Amino acid sequence: MKYKTTLFGIFFALLLLSSCKITSALPDASQKIEIQKDDVIAFQVEGPPQSSMLKYEWYVIDESDSYPISIKIGEGKKVVFNFGVYASQISRINKFGIICKLYRYSYSSYCMPEPGTSCYSGWDWMTDDSVKWTLTRLDQEQNPPVWEGNFIISNDADQKELEGFTVITGNLNISRSTVTNLDSLKSIRTIGGHLTIQNNASLTSLGLDSLAMIGKTYNKQEFSSYAVDISNNPLLCTSLAEDLIDSVFSRDGITGEIDIFNNKFCN
Repeated sequence: MKYKTTLFGIFFALLLLSSCKITSALPDASQKIEIQKDDVIAFQVEGPPQSSMLKYEWYVIDESDSYPISIKIGEGKKVVFNFGVYASQISRINKFGIICKLYRYSYSSYCMPEPGTSCYSGWDWMTDDSVKWTLTRLDQEQNPPVWEGNFIISNDADQKELEGFTVITGNLNISRSTVTNLDSLKSIRTIGGHLTIQNNASLTSLGLDSLAMIGKTYNKQEFSSYAVDISNNPLLCTSLAEDLIDSVFSRDGITGEIDIFNNKFCN
C-alpha cells in the first residue's frame, strides 16, 4: 500500500511539473475564416483529457481596444464549441477572435518586479496552452461615410475596406499587421474611440492626413483612458507619430491620454 502511495505521489508531482499542450485544432487556425449572421461554426481541440487538474475554457476576444476584452463563452468539459454570430453576441466590428485555453491547476510563486511590491504564492489555474482563431465578419453591410463600431486592420485588404469612410465611431486598431503604410485611410477624419498602432513590423509611414479628431467617445470605454497608443513599431519613426498628434491637435483635438514609445528613432 505504501508502495502504491509513493507511485501515486511521483505521478502527481510529474503532472504538476509537466506542461500540457493542445495537440490539434479544427478549423485550421492559420486559415482565413469568414462568418456572417446565423452562421454556426464548430471549433474543436484535442489534447490531454480533462480532470480535476486540467480544464478548457473558450472566449470571444475583441482586440479593437488597447487592452483586448475577453468574454468567457464556455468552460469545463467542452472540447468542441459551436459558435454562431447573433446580433446580441458581438459588437459591431469587422473581425474578432475565438480562443480556447487549456488551464492546469498548479502551485506557483512570483513577485512583482517593482521594488516594495508584494509577492504571491498558492494554487491557481495557469494557462498551459491556447489556440486562437480570427474570424472575419461578412454581415456588416456598412456604407461610407460612417463606419459604426470598431475596426481592426491586419493587412492591406482590411484597410481598403475603409476607403471612402470619413468617420469610425469606435476604435481603430492596427496591431501585428503586415501593412507598410496606411495610405487607404487618407479620408478618415474622426475616430470616436481609441487609435492603436502597435507591433507592426513593416509599417514605415502613417498617411492619416485628414485625421482631425480622436477619442470623442473614449470616456464611454471602461477599459482604458488612452486615446492614442503608437508603440513597438520598429520601422516607424517616432517623429512621424508626433507629427500626426500635432496635426490632430491643430484641428479638433484629442480627448484622452497619449502614449508613444519604442518606435524608430530618426534624426
